[in-house]
Amino acid sequence: MRRPIALVRPRESPGEPVSLFERLETVAAAQPDRLALQIKETTEYRRLTFGELARDARTLAGALVAAGLAPGDRVALMCENRPEWAVAYFAVMAGGGTAVPLDVQLGDAEVANVLRHAGCRAAIGSDKQVPRLLAAAHDAPLALVVDLDAHADGERTLAYRGLVAKPDLVHRPLPRVEDDALASILYTSGTTGNPKGVMLSHGNFLANVESVMRFRLVNAADNLLSVLPLHHAFAFTVQLILLFTGARVTFPPSLKGPDLLACMHETGVTVLVAVPQLFYLLHKGIFDQIGKRPLLVRLLLALLLRLSGALRPAGVNLGRLVFGQVHRRFGGRIRIMASGGARLDPLIARDFLALGFTLTEGYGLTETAPVVAFNPLERVRPGSVGVPLPGVEVQIVGADPEGVGEIAIRGPNVMRGYYRQPEATAAVMRDDWFLSGDLGYLTPEGYIVITGRAKEVI
Repeated sequence: MRRPIALVRPRESPGEPVSLFERLETVAAAQPDRLALQIKETTEYRRLTFGELARDARTLAGALVAAGLAPGDRVALMCENRPEWAVAYFAVMAGGGTAVPLDVQLGDAEVANVLRHAGCRAAIGSDKQVPRLLAAAHDAPLALVVDLDAHADGERTLAYRGLVAKPDLVHRPLPRVEDDALASILYTSGTTGNPKGVMLSHGNFLANVESVMRFRLVNAADNLLSVLPLHHAFAFTVQLILLFTGARVTFPPSLKGPDLLACMHETGVTVLVAVPQLFYLLHKGIFDQIGKRPLLVRLLLALLLRLSGALRPAGVNLGRLVFGQVHRRFGGRIRIMASGGARLDPLIARDFLALGFTLTEGYGLTETAPVVAFNPLERVRPGSVGVPLPGVEVQIVGADPEGVGEIAIRGPNVMRGYYRQPEATAAVMRDDWFLSGDLGYLTPEGYIVITGRAKEVI
């Protein structure tokens, strides 16, 4: 194993890290040998420590700068969920570039459209995606393409494996990156027409991460099972939160049920963040098994479920004891389940709470980097998306007599605007307030309840 090196350079002035890569290096310097990322490949896990993650990102950043990457250059990132996704993203940040993450499920025409609209000068991808990136950029050829799986340079590509093996690159001077620098352009919709790219700065992401961390949802001992695509703002920010907390992220080899359960058991997963559909599938699997039990057993379990559900708001978690077999099926160490991306059925949430799991729901949009609100772990309210994060303001605009109106958001997490679309930006911004297009109301306790929406949540 390559030995991690000291990574943090003195700042010109003291204070908190102002860029995403600087924040990563701060964590890595404090715990270089702690496990950061792991992925199961066949029967073994391939792992990266925090020191290795930061060093490889700095090395790749040195290679990008040496190849001509300039501050503000847009760099497409198209790769399946794996540790190299994080290395590549942090490398772009360290080199002063702006990442343009792409969904690997996009069609070739959509990829070409986003590359053209963003004006991508470079790209980083897996061996499956590099040929697609090269073909999609025929109208405006990419000046630089890095293949994350190659060991030797190609005719039009640089080999990542070869680059990170060059020790001189880690010492190459990198540009100074401030918090107002553009970190990502995230394309949310309309990729076949005039695509809409959300501009988010280092400061946007860092503010959102800090707000969520103040909720104390996770700690350094946690292990996240990463099942959501990292090009999505929700999944990406969740990964940042875990890494900046000093926790680990585990990537399963696939999203098949047996592979997910194997990772949960083998690595001791404690955090599962997903869209409602996954929780619906898990719920169905659990209750299908209960349905196969004899009648008297089913009646007893139904009684215990109701009793556990009634006790849960009082802080008594009877379900974890009574339904221990269910918990053991998921590795026995799940501490938090979090849902985002769409509305979670309150009945499903209540069942998971009654079973002894802590299933919380949040709300946000890509334009808010992305989290706006979350249910506090000790005060989860099924049917609500929680209370606004510290530092984030929410107001209801144009409320009707029942208090329902459009949800408006203000805070340091709100985007800089839509890339090259000032009119679209002006349509959703009122002074410093972002108009979400979602309808809802605030309860007397300050919880947000969504009643309808024109946009997907988180």
